[in-house]
Amino acid sequence: MEPITFEEVLVLDANSEYRGVPTLTLMENAGRGVAEHLLDLGAKGKRVLIMCGSGNNGGDGLVAARYLSGKAAVDVVLVRPRGQIRTVISRHNLQRAEEADVPVHDMDKTTAELLRRADLVVDAMLGVGMEGTPRGPYAEAIKAVNASGKRVVAVDVPTGWGTELTIRPESTVTFYAPKVGMGAECGRIVVKPIGVPQEAMDYAGPGELTLVPRVAKDAHKGQRGTVLVVGGGPYHGAPTLCALSAHRAGVDLVFVAVPGAIAEVVRGFSLDLIVQPVGDSATERFAPRHLEAVREHEGRADAVVLGPGIGQDPGTLEFAVRAYAAYAAAGKPVVVDADALRALGAQGAIPRNPRAVLTPHSGEFASLGGAPLPPPGEERGRVVAVLAAKLGCTIIAKGPVDVISDGHRMKLNDSGNAAMATGGTGDILAGVTGAFLAKGMDPFDASRAAAFTVGAAGDAALSRVGHSMLATDVLAELPGVLARYVPWWTKR
Repeated sequence: MEPITFEEVLVLDANSEYRGVPTLTLMENAGRGVAEHLLDLGAKGKRVLIMCGSGNNGGDGLVAARYLSGKAAVDVVLVRPRGQIRTVISRHNLQRAEEADVPVHDMDKTTAELLRRADLVVDAMLGVGMEGTPRGPYAEAIKAVNASGKRVVAVDVPTGWGTELTIRPESTVTFYAPKVGMGAECGRIVVKPIGVPQEAMDYAGPGELTLVPRVAKDAHKGQRGTVLVVGGGPYHGAPTLCALSAHRAGVDLVFVAVPGAIAEVVRGFSLDLIVQPVGDSATERFAPRHLEAVREHEGRADAVVLGPGIGQDPGTLEFAVRAYAAYAAAGKPVVVDADALRALGAQGAIPRNPRAVLTPHSGEFASLGGAPLPPPGEERGRVVAVLAAKLGCTIIAKGPVDVISDGHRMKLNDSGNAAMATGGTGDILAGVTGAFLAKGMDPFDASRAAAFTVGAAGDAALSRVGHSMLATDVLAELPGVLARYVPWWTKR
């Protein structure tokens, strides 16, 4: 299996829970896998010392201790006092280990004697969530284990991995897949399946929202991202919905560049939007001559959304083509939606921009790719991935099940419902995607996170208003979805 990043581990954990396999079950399977490996190494009848940290890595070790109990002489050392164990499921497994009569010790002077007597030592101290060089009792434990000369097995990754102070194991039991960067310093790498459901791997879920960058406590205006929406003309609701959705997805500032004739209408929807009229009060549509004026606002934005409500006037479509080419040349993160997609499809050669996200429904996809989307299934995913690779961008192919691909990776999204087939929901998706891009997320990650977020908001709106749903009902549900699924969203 291909190696995965630490961030993707958190995605899979959250998505597994969402798909019906709790993290407690994953921990149970992980600890059992560690115990199996230790028995393969000849632990039966031997003395095994398991060094446990205060997080879920320690929880894995506690489960392993329970499975080894009765087969080996097992002792557990808690590097931090039991009152500092951070997670509910690790505390649960500490209780179960003690109920199984596993001796559990706090790390103190007796640890040296336990190390001296051990035949095998298990490093279950710090896992993939570790940042920086270990300090305090963890540093002391690493030095003691390395100095002991004992055979060491690490759980998931060696404690301190990637720093100068790290456990040096003979083998590492890792879960689901190797982690990116693991090599000889981990000893022999043993991969154990832990029951992550296939749906958690294939479909977007709450895990995608663990990728949203955390806001620093000392953040000031502008550090949460700034979005420029370029849209409107014959329609004024589309750019407004898009801009308000970007705001609700947590960016600081949203500029809305619209033809001068509708600027006051858009401004009247919300005091939170910074409306930038293009042309004079008689200007009803974008035209190629407006490109320079629009690009004057580009430098203030971390990402651009191009296309909501621009219409299909030939001059407007030429404007959209030139704008996209300019953003591609500048390497600007950009979301392309609505008639701007048709403009790109009509011109033939589309500039490559790996920082772009295109959001077509089936008809718009046909204009981009020359053929309609196949029915849901493997062929649909393949066709989307092929077009994304050809255009050098990320595509969110919207449908009952969205397909998200950058040509290399692919995720499906099944959040959302048929009541969302109403005007404006696509503008909301474009705005949320633009907001996540503005926060610095990778286009593929921003796209899969946005697709799930908007679909989940649509599901919440369905439960509240049913098939009377309007796009504004979906907009109103965005804060609740983000508060529920982004781990830090409601914290100070």
